[in-house]
Amino acid sequence: MKKTLVAAGVVIALGIVWTGGAWYTGKKLENHLSEMVTQANEQLKRTAPEAGVELSYQNYQRGVFSSHLQLVVKPVAGADTTWLKPGQSIVLDESVSHGPFPLAQLKTLNLIPSMASVKTTLVNNDAAKPLFDIAKGDAPFVINTRIGYGGDTRSDISRKPFTSEEAGEKVAV
Repeated sequence: MKKTLVAAGVVIALGIVWTGGAWYTGKKLENHLSEMVTQANEQLKRTAPEAGVELSYQNYQRGVFSSHLQLVVKPVAGADTTWLKPGQSIVLDESVSHGPFPLAQLKTLNLIPSMASVKTTLVNNDAAKPLFDIAKGDAPFVINTRIGYGGDTRSDISRKPFTSEEAGEKVAV
């Protein structure tokens, strides 16, 4: 009886620590999101000013174990971009599992403590429609990123097969 009580206490304590850690990580992400987007925009201006695009985020929803948001790539006002028309944007859907043991990592039996696990997919809109067309209506790629507490990242990118046929020419990748 005593061993069972101790084991139950340990399991409950671990559950409380995990829940508290996940909540804290989500709160930390929420507080730093604007700062991270600002830094990304500054880096875009420094390294690729000719791109004429900027990042923003929308629809942020924080939960205890996960958060959801959309990153938006849009043309800078007054910039002349060849790949995005005024009013168009590329939208990336971000599903974030909070650490210390993100549920998305546990599903793949990855037991390494992480700050977060992020699943990124492209949203099908006017600007992204050609990519969805050549991927036969599916999301053309999925990016799974693990973010460590030290800031290190590891991303795995999986893409759908692309096939396109125009003017008698066929391309398959």
